[in-house]
Amino acid sequence: MSRAGEITQEISAPTYRFGSDFRGSRLGNRFAFSRSQSISNTDRIFNLEVCVYDIERKRIIFTVPVNPLPQHKLGFALSPNGSLVVLQSDNLLRVWSLPD
Repeated sequence: MSRAGEITQEISAPTYRFGSDFRGSRLGNRFAFSRSQSISNTDRIFNLEVCVYDIERKRIIFTVPVNPLPQHKLGFALSPNGSLVVLQSDNLLRVWSLPD
């Protein structure tokens, strides 16, 4: 059992930059986030992914590349129970079921 204010888990990804949006499931067992890789030391992104992290398993359980890279909009969310993830990239909307 963890105490309030205590770090319970860390995700380290030295070759990635994390996006600023994180979307949690209502049950609090999973959260979705974006991560990207840039060309050298520029801000030009060549790889963008949306990932789902499972708190109990302490690992990323789903990763999908965002392809083509969005020009205007990127959005993602989890269903309340964490069984589905939805990804919007510009005018394309995709939904995936997640492993139990």
